[in-house]
Amino acid sequence: MDKPTTIVIIGAGGHGQVVADILLNRNRAGENINIPAFLDKDSRLTGKNLIGIPVAGDEEELATISHDALV
Repeated sequence: MDKPTTIVIIGAGGHGQVVADILLNRNRAGENINIPAFLDKDSRLTGKNLIGIPVAGDEEELATISHDALV
């Protein structure tokens, strides 16, 4: 199996969750996509799990997360 494309989503609000849902559906359709985290400036979301994806903190955490792309 090919290495997954790892995509970090900036913004855990409604639009970010819609993007995540689309990517998760693409994964179920056979694409190899990994979404390790949402990043969001709202610190109240840090540590929460939204649609199965953790909110890892704000954009400063990006340096700690291996990724191929951002959305």
